[in-house]
Amino acid sequence: MDQKWFYYLNNGQEYNTIILGSSRAEYHVNPDYFELSSFNLGLSGVGISTTKMLLQETIKLKKPKRVLLNVDMGYLNENNFTKAHRPQYLASFSDNPEVKQYIKDQYGFWGFVMSIEPRLYSIFIKKDEKELLKGLLLRVLPDTYMHQFAERHNNLNGFKPLKKQQTRSDCHVKPITVDSTSIQAIESLISLCKKNDVQVILFTAPTLYENDDSFYRKLANEHGVYYLNYMDLFDDPKYFNDCHHLYDSTARIFSKRLAEDIGRIPQRTY
Repeated sequence: MDQKWFYYLNNGQEYNTIILGSSRAEYHVNPDYFELSSFNLGLSGVGISTTKMLLQETIKLKKPKRVLLNVDMGYLNENNFTKAHRPQYLASFSDNPEVKQYIKDQYGFWGFVMSIEPRLYSIFIKKDEKELLKGLLLRVLPDTYMHQFAERHNNLNGFKPLKKQQTRSDCHVKPITVDSTSIQAIESLISLCKKNDVQVILFTAPTLYENDDSFYRKLANEHGVYYLNYMDLFDDPKYFNDCHHLYDSTARIFSKRLAEDIGRIPQRTY
């Protein structure tokens, strides 16, 4: 995540559109198919609270004109920070008030110390300490990490292709328990975009399992934003890398379709 975000911020290119969301954004949307300059900031495994935080920081530092946010029912089934935030992401947002408060609440006395200087988080947390330290090093060695990102990624647009593997056809998901904090977070994200004159468009990417879209249709209608649903675009396991993700060739077909549909939506400010 750190290398991708720093590459976006520091590569000298201005972007009209950013793609946000979890792995179904990162693995499914190739910005090369979009007419206007675009970058994929999707992050595998994140929830809506992390995504909102990423957008807050991005708007401060390099504001896009439009945000494409991948949404599905999994986004509503998180327990705010405890499930939505992987520890290695927190170091990148160490100045964010929500992160400071979380660290303070989570670690008692040391949490109080770390809320004063959140970069100390990497010293006290055990899980993913290596990744946290990498995130902190970005603050002092940004050029090194920019170079590493360029060396390791054929696609300098944030898209992460998946190669075809054997796919299960019996895909099921557990019943979703909607978390009120997640609903507040996604509504807050939409409000953040409107406040900063950033157009937000919601979309649901294809999956092999059932994905109820009624919540997002209602949400889009209430907030006056566009919602595009592609959950049934592909229904054959041969198009998927696994139950949740398209493999590279199919993701490119989807990206082309998404880009065409986005191209028909007029850009607007609020």
